[in-house]
Amino acid sequence: MVLAALAGSAAVWQHWRSCAGPQTFVDASGAAVGSPLGEACLRAMDDGFSFLYPDGKDPWRPESVAGLAFAVLLAASWTVVLLSQRWGRASRVVAVVPLVLLLLTAALNLLARSDALDSVFAHVQLALSASVVLAVVVLALGGTARPRERVLVALALCAPGAAGFLALAADYAVMATFSEANWDTPPWTGTLTLVATALAGVALVVLPVRAGRSVPVTA
Repeated sequence: MVLAALAGSAAVWQHWRSCAGPQTFVDASGAAVGSPLGEACLRAMDDGFSFLYPDGKDPWRPESVAGLAFAVLLAASWTVVLLSQRWGRASRVVAVVPLVLLLLTAALNLLARSDALDSVFAHVQLALSASVVLAVVVLALGGTARPRERVLVALALCAPGAAGFLALAADYAVMATFSEANWDTPPWTGTLTLVATALAGVALVVLPVRAGRSVPVTA
């Protein structure tokens, strides 16, 4: 998950790098004047930000490739946890659904955008978040596992959850609350998701498990 956060940071930087450093803006007369946000930054805000399926441009440009790596590494993290557990059939199905939807969002990232595909992607991303919530309820809150193991499973579910609709919506809401540039997608949206993902990955490594079998994870 830490590696996924590093890959995601490349996507964030590629998208928002025009908002870093001194900004210039061309006024109505064509003169370049100082401005808190330059034209390139305003265009990035207008495009919006998503780790996957960002804005319909070349799917193999650096931002899209970094977002794809982010999703693949998240999927790998959850796959390791999934394969290490001895859940029952029903619980395993619940655990597999977020993985399938995460890989589907990654695959959609490689397709050219269209109005129809926009709707499909939005529904898949929302379904991904819903499947993660269901997995938390069934795998982390239910069952007979020890409390510490439930916490570890909940932390591991942050991997598929990071690419879902709820994570991005929460990230946007917080950034819009604290950023003055909140009339559009605030600059550096996506950063909070990366921080949360990295912290969850670190917690999975350092959290002591003194009783029972720990949950193997990849960080």
